[in-house]
Amino acid sequence: NDGTKIIAGDASGAIKIWETPTGNLLHTIPSAHFGHVTAIDITADDRLLSVGGDDKLRIWLLDTATMNLEFGLEQNNSSALKFYPLADPEFDGAAIGFDDGTFQLHYLYIGDYILSGISPNAIEAFAISPDGTELAVNSLNGMETWHIHPMSLTREFTQTHGSNTMVAITPDARYIVSTSSRAEVQIREIYSGVVLSFFEIDV
Repeated sequence: NDGTKIIAGDASGAIKIWETPTGNLLHTIPSAHFGHVTAIDITADDRLLSVGGDDKLRIWLLDTATMNLEFGLEQNNSSALKFYPLADPEFDGAAIGFDDGTFQLHYLYIGDYILSGISPNAIEAFAISPDGTELAVNSLNGMETWHIHPMSLTREFTQTHGSNTMVAITPDARYIVSTSSRAEVQIREIYSGVVLSFFEIDV
């Protein structure tokens, strides 16, 4: 969260942590997950979350690269992960997506899942509004917005140019920014779904 580290997971199941200013490799976790690491995120108190090809959600202490907690998931092949802060940090959670389109919101420190839903396609990425009320789900061929409490689908959008890759919600929770595999960026109003801006990135 402070910009001092770069963290990446790879197809061997390893996680590596580098120091940003120097580029020095600080830690390697050689077998963080079975098969491959599919998604990582950082909590508000600088713990590392990770999911992979197995059925585990793991929480690591970032400074020492040691495992802090581990929870079993209801299935393997996780594809997306996003930290979900709540008013009481003791009940912070994480959104976890799977290849079959299902997703769950889990409490991080007690393991139980809070809510669940299903998308029509494999989930690529999540975004959660800063106030914790809205969830954006980027799936292979589209995007949805969900109201979290109670969990209900509010809007669906079809991606017509390539597959969706990343999604973010602005700090004021008014807009969604999404990208596609064809290097396109869309900015939408979160409640109306109207596209306000569309542009391509030169790559």
